[in-house]
Amino acid sequence: MARQPDIQYVQMYQHGSAARKLELLTPVRKQYELPSQQPRRKKAKKPAYSPLDVCSVAVAVFMLFTMVIGLLQVGVASSRQQELQTYIDTLTQERADLQRAFENAYDLEQVAQRAGQMGLVEGTQVRHIPLEAEDIPQSQDQELTFGDILSELFAKAPR
Repeated sequence: MARQPDIQYVQMYQHGSAARKLELLTPVRKQYELPSQQPRRKKAKKPAYSPLDVCSVAVAVFMLFTMVIGLLQVGVASSRQQELQTYIDTLTQERADLQRAFENAYDLEQVAQRAGQMGLVEGTQVRHIPLEAEDIPQSQDQELTFGDILSELFAKAPR
């Protein structure tokens, strides 16, 4: 005995030649009414961005602002440095001009003659007095401090 399948197929063929009304064959569709329009509740909007996103953007804007301020300060400092360098170059040139003018303004023979009139003598004619100082023995491994030097100086000073 052959077992029939659990699925039953719709038979499209009708036995016999009986004519049937088409309205009866088509399934009847139910008419559904739309529910009455009730005002929709407004849903609470969720924030479009998370707080972490907002904080990240705020930090990025702050860092950008800080960077722009730093760049402006660097620009001001570099322009100030250029102005000062120009001023230094001007002063160096002026000093060199004044040095040349000073050297050219005096006649060296007149200066030597005037120095002789004032009683000045040449360096070879000056009497030199040698000063004697005692040597302080010091070992190589001992470090000498400022206090040691002062105590040595004042201990041997004549009274």
